[in-house]
Amino acid sequence: MSSGRPSTVYENLQSHAGLAWYPISISVIMFCLFSTFGLAAGQVQEALSNYVGDRTHPWAEFAWGRVAITFLAIFVFASTLRYWTARLLDQDLRNVHTLSALTVWQRAFMGIAWYAPWIGAALSFVDAELALSGAQAEPDRNFAQDLVDLSASLVQHPLQTPFTLLAAAALALPVLFVAAWWSPLYRLAHGLVGRWTVARAIHDWALPAIFFALTALFLFMPAPAIRLARETGPIPLICVSFAVITAAGSYLIDFGRRHGLPAFALAALAPMVVGAIGLDDNHFIRQRGPMQTVERPSLPEALRRFETAGRASDPIILVSSEGGGIRSAHFTATILARFADQCPRLARRIFLISAVSGGAVGAAAYRASLEAAPLAGDACDLSITRPAGAREKALAGMFSRDHLSPVIAKEMFPELIQTFFPASLPNSAAAFLPQTDRQLGFELSLEQAFASSFHIDPARSAFSGSMFGGPGREPAAPHLLINMTEVSSGSVFVASPLDLADLRERYNWLHDFRCLWSAPQEKTEAPRCNQSPDYRLSTMAATSARFPLISPAGSVRAQNATFRFVDGGYFDNSGVETLLGVIDHLRRDARASGGAAPPIAVLHIDSNPYRQRLPVKWRLDFDIHELQAVLATREERVRISLSKLTNMYQDRSICSLRFVEVSEDRVPLRLGWILSHTAANALEAQAASQLAAAFPGERPPICDGDGSSEMHEATDRYAERLALGPVGGP
Repeated sequence: MSSGRPSTVYENLQSHAGLAWYPISISVIMFCLFSTFGLAAGQVQEALSNYVGDRTHPWAEFAWGRVAITFLAIFVFASTLRYWTARLLDQDLRNVHTLSALTVWQRAFMGIAWYAPWIGAALSFVDAELALSGAQAEPDRNFAQDLVDLSASLVQHPLQTPFTLLAAAALALPVLFVAAWWSPLYRLAHGLVGRWTVARAIHDWALPAIFFALTALFLFMPAPAIRLARETGPIPLICVSFAVITAAGSYLIDFGRRHGLPAFALAALAPMVVGAIGLDDNHFIRQRGPMQTVERPSLPEALRRFETAGRASDPIILVSSEGGGIRSAHFTATILARFADQCPRLARRIFLISAVSGGAVGAAAYRASLEAAPLAGDACDLSITRPAGAREKALAGMFSRDHLSPVIAKEMFPELIQTFFPASLPNSAAAFLPQTDRQLGFELSLEQAFASSFHIDPARSAFSGSMFGGPGREPAAPHLLINMTEVSSGSVFVASPLDLADLRERYNWLHDFRCLWSAPQEKTEAPRCNQSPDYRLSTMAATSARFPLISPAGSVRAQNATFRFVDGGYFDNSGVETLLGVIDHLRRDARASGGAAPPIAVLHIDSNPYRQRLPVKWRLDFDIHELQAVLATREERVRISLSKLTNMYQDRSICSLRFVEVSEDRVPLRLGWILSHTAANALEAQAASQLAAAFPGERPPICDGDGSSEMHEATDRYAERLALGPVGGP
């Protein structure tokens, strides 16, 4: 200081924070990812809960190997933070052998960087304990109640689950390590080994070598890489990647200070510059094949063919499935699979499925399962006592796998490097290196899980086959309508083996995805969209589930323009709006042809636990009210769509309306793409009970008889609950 006065505490804090801001910021970010509420923390806690194989005997099948990998990864990350915090504060810990060589401020900042990941991990282990006991599943609970319950549980049963021990270990290990580091034993070991060339090389190059080896492996993502990602889990993958990010960024800061160059600033600006000039898009929707001509039937044509397979007077079933991440995919697939296994007679009458986001993924897996194992028999018994059938077990197994870690593996390794380099040209139809797209990790994980569950070759799997069918191949029911949202217009685009172009006569917000490649037609012509590139069923379903942070917007180049697609739930998370358009179109076509439309029954799969939203009692900062309004409006649209469907049922425009829905009954059911065994088992149990309630008795009819049945009462209760307030939460 020019005045010669001693620095104040605030000035010292400001000075050290200015020197070591980078690793400290990363430690805070990781602390939040581990321990705070929200999607990221929920995924971390669900990943930890998945270490328990049997909820009733949590110690019996605990995944200790994954725990060891997790602790090792946290140690590597925290050590990197600690080392580079010291370096940026002008201390090299390799040459410092006594604690007295560091100032109080250096020790304080190194302590923050070192302990933050461990404390965050301990909180996550504690939260996983609560999730396993089901304390957080009740919507009227709060943090104070959870804390009281946890404290009582720890006093009464301190070792009821391994998570309590792991939380204590996460707090004790960093303290023991620091004590050992400053002990005379370490100084002796450093004097004997620390100067060896091999030891220094391991210290300097082990982490980058592991990073680049994993980058190469996850770039091409063979089946062993998917298995490695799942066995490792998302937490170690994130820790290793963030350790490299910390080391690389800190090195650039240190290099820039020593040489007077803005090395870190230039590196940080590189992705922004690449994006500003339109060279950053590596998220093109994956094509299965080049442009092909496939003449798809229209809705009325498909219905006539469907009726010829049965009796024209038989009712048909239309299904709508809501979005909701992995819980929606699992619940939708389980409901439809149980329906097919236990009641193939009714399953054959499913003409069409309109699905969104996770529901689209589950519906697509079910549709593909019909190719792997066609419907057989004419039985129908959906009672809750019936054990799960082969299809239900296979699809439940598919969605009980970890589909988050392959996405994280792609994002944290090859895509991280791709961020700093051009990915495509502004007018490109594909990326230079499409293997870096993290969405590919999700799609490959789904395809591998489906093939493994049904014991088939992934290359011959219907799930990774064509969405639209090959030339000359008639699409068979049930027909999928996969809903996506186009970014620039906000419109719904539907990928389907049916030609939906003529629906736009009355529903101009609804677009057929394949019409992107068709030139505008005269109004006098019958609209047909027969040409497009070929896309996989898995790709289209995953595109409907492109929610931010986990999956980026998918790009398509057509008609000299770039279209970008995100989660179909942005427009309508229920799938009902498209279904209403289908019902209206079929009825109008029947009237125009002088015939009668077949009786229509609707089955709606609601995968979002109901919570009535009350006004917030206090003002939220950071203008979060605006974001809350956007998300709440999205959910309110679901309520409006379901109200339209309910009104149609009450007017007898459709002959039956049945709901199956998810409830959080002492088990947290997360979004994202990983489910613990506990959550998966809860969804399967709910699927059985919900179907038994929706289709009671032996040989249940498709259409309803009178209005006094138990099923009618359940439908009325569902509609009444919807009228009380918005469905779901933001």
